[in-house]
Amino acid sequence: TQYSLRIRSICSNERGEWSNSIEARTMCMPREPIFVEQFATGGIPTCWISKQIVGSDNTGKYNYGDAAWYTSSSKTHSAGTALAARRSYAGIRTLLTTQAIEIDRASKYDMRFWFYRESMTGSDSIIVWVNNRPDLIGATCLDTLCNNINNADKVTSSGWYKYEYNIPLQGTTYILFEAVAGYVKIMYIDDLEVFLAPTCRKIKNIKWIGETTHSGTLGWTK
Repeated sequence: TQYSLRIRSICSNERGEWSNSIEARTMCMPREPIFVEQFATGGIPTCWISKQIVGSDNTGKYNYGDAAWYTSSSKTHSAGTALAARRSYAGIRTLLTTQAIEIDRASKYDMRFWFYRESMTGSDSIIVWVNNRPDLIGATCLDTLCNNINNADKVTSSGWYKYEYNIPLQGTTYILFEAVAGYVKIMYIDDLEVFLAPTCRKIKNIKWIGETTHSGTLGWTK
């Protein structure tokens, strides 16, 4: 809930003047765990938090505050807009936190989203976290995604790529996207979805580990 606040002193029978007003908002109630957010209407979704968590350059130029993330139509995976982390001085970190999600059992739900990657130089990246509080204290890291298609988890061409993870927490849970700037590119994410995890997961990352004269060993993940 959004509030406009002002106060004044009361001294015996005398009352002081009202102070200037300030705006404040209480935290939103947790939402149900199954949802799709396409960012189609523009603007950071209500109850999400955008902020800068690590410094600026030595001129103070890159102090974005709560405008660290924004919506943009420059690159979108679906209709409308995508979320964008601003191009910033190397080492600056910004954080985007979803509305709280009420999860009744750990590992019951998965999440997926799309991340735009491109051919570039530099080390801009997005770190994906989950936590039971809306910050990184005690958070669980799910992955680190490189914006550069030639860095870790190489892909062949610029474009949108899907990333999917299990949510290992229960109770009031937040999904957090930490943007680590390399002073190269704006980074984009789109189409965040939380859904029931499949009970029988598809086999992936299958690989041949080794062999003997009469047998071989396969490895995989689910």
